[in-house]
Amino acid sequence: IYPMGSVIVIENQQGQSFLKGHDNQVTSIAAALSGSILVTGQLPSLSSKLYESPVIIWDLKSRKQIKVLDGLHEGIKQVVISHNGGFIAASSKKNQLMVWSSKTLSPIFTKTYEKTLNILSYDEDLIINVDKSLIELHFGNSNNPNQGNFTMPSTGLSRNYISCALFNPFGYLVGTDGGEICIFEKNVFKAVSQVGK
Repeated sequence: IYPMGSVIVIENQQGQSFLKGHDNQVTSIAAALSGSILVTGQLPSLSSKLYESPVIIWDLKSRKQIKVLDGLHEGIKQVVISHNGGFIAASSKKNQLMVWSSKTLSPIFTKTYEKTLNILSYDEDLIINVDKSLIELHFGNSNNPNQGNFTMPSTGLSRNYISCALFNPFGYLVGTDGGEICIFEKNVFKAVSQVGK
C-alpha cells in the first residue's frame, strides 16, 4: 500500500487497486493491524480556502470510503491507528492533534500545541513529542486522557525524538535524530545508547 499523488495504490497477487478520494497529495497512511481499515491524510484540500486537510477512513475489503474526518488544517503530518484498533489519531502541520473513536468515528480529543508536534507511536498509549518533550496520553474508555510527561535527566538530554516502541508493559525504546536510543521504564529515563549518526 503506497501513495501516488492523490491516489492510494494497493498491490497484491491479483493486481492493483486504486483508492480515489483525496484531492491533493497523500502525506500519511496507516493500516489497522486487523487489516480491516486504512487511514489516509493529505496536504490541504484544493477546494478549501481554510487549508482544511481531510483524513479518510477506508474499508480495505470493499475498497470504499467509510468516512471523511475533518478538523485539521495546513496538511496532515501523520495518521496512526492504536494497536488495539480502538482509536485513530492524526497530527497536522499546524501542530494540531485529533483523536477519534474507531467505533463511532467521532472526535474525542482535540488540541493545538504551540510548538512542533510529532506522533511517535500508538501502542497502548499515544506517545507524542512536543518541542523535545515526550508526552504520554492514555484514553482507556474515557474521552479525557490521562496525560503524563516522561521524566528526563536534569541535564544533558535535550533531543528531538523521532520514533518510539513499547518493549515491555512498562518500557519504551525512543529514537532520537542524533542516532541514539533512549530507554524509559515507567516513563522514567534509564539509559541512552549511541547506535548511529
